[in-house]
Amino acid sequence: MLSKVQEKQNTIDYIETYNLDETYKELKEKYKTNYRILEERKRTEYKFPFSFRYKYQIKVEEIIEKTDKTLQSIGEKEIEKQSILKSLREEKYVEKRFTIFESEEAVRKFLIDQEIEQRIIDKWFDEIKKESKKSLNEDELIVKIKEKINHTISSKESEMLNGVCLFFGVTGIGKTTTIVKIAKKLENNKKVGIITTDNYKMGAYHQMEQYAKKMKIKLMQSKINELDFPINAFKYKDDIETILIDTAGRSPKHPEMKAEIENYIKEIKPDRNILVLSANQKYKDLRYTINVFKETGITDFVITKTDETETYGFMVNIMDEFKKNILYITDGQEVPNDIKEMDAEFWSKEIFKNYKK
Repeated sequence: MLSKVQEKQNTIDYIETYNLDETYKELKEKYKTNYRILEERKRTEYKFPFSFRYKYQIKVEEIIEKTDKTLQSIGEKEIEKQSILKSLREEKYVEKRFTIFESEEAVRKFLIDQEIEQRIIDKWFDEIKKESKKSLNEDELIVKIKEKINHTISSKESEMLNGVCLFFGVTGIGKTTTIVKIAKKLENNKKVGIITTDNYKMGAYHQMEQYAKKMKIKLMQSKINELDFPINAFKYKDDIETILIDTAGRSPKHPEMKAEIENYIKEIKPDRNILVLSANQKYKDLRYTINVFKETGITDFVITKTDETETYGFMVNIMDEFKKNILYITDGQEVPNDIKEMDAEFWSKEIFKNYKK
């Protein structure tokens, strides 16, 4: 660490160190005030890809004969030392804050491929860097990211579906079969009835009727302006606690779809307004649909067709941006079995299912 050569009457030391503070303490103990710094260099030394530390090389001269001029130089160097120590403390903070974890680039790329938005990924990594007291290896980093996903998509406190629940969404997303699955799931704890108002799609009522008969769930058909009758019949005649209303699918680009849903809400004042979304759509399309209906007062989401994709980051985006619960997720066409309640821990693991180290 130290090497000495003679230069005139004074002794010169060459010192290499990673800790400038400790080195100055050692110099003070060794030379008291009889030394001066001739040269100081700093270089960056990489520990592993994307992480670094600073190495200092110092040339120190021991003063054999002190003079007034020399003492003045020592005073100046003491001031310089304090300035360097302050700078070092700042550099340590910067190094801690911006240390890049092992495999961060690979994990970031994977999360982007899962269509998680960049702003969310950046927020997670910033939080993990502030929370972590050491650099994390790949496995440790993935555990932390899974915890962030779990926290983001965990459902907030929400009561089980009760009262009048209106379901709406675009065409072709499996809304009708999803409502039947939900009805069967709820039936274990309460009496459930379904009202279908889809009078547009050929065979829609017949399809619902077959499912309802098979599972012994009460079903009624109605027009939008006549919903009071079946709702009251279910409530007061059959003592049904939860009424699920199926609506006709529409394109969100058609203004009449939003107008129709607003009419439903004005007419029946449902307890829950549930937007059904399909997992096989791009997130920008899902966001567009959500924004079209946002003013109708969406209370919850249901996700269908997760068996038709391996990209699940949209769930993170939805719950981070819109702060609404995802109640149920369907993962197949089998009625009534292919449906699950939202399980944040399961989906945080499922997102990383295809991650390759």
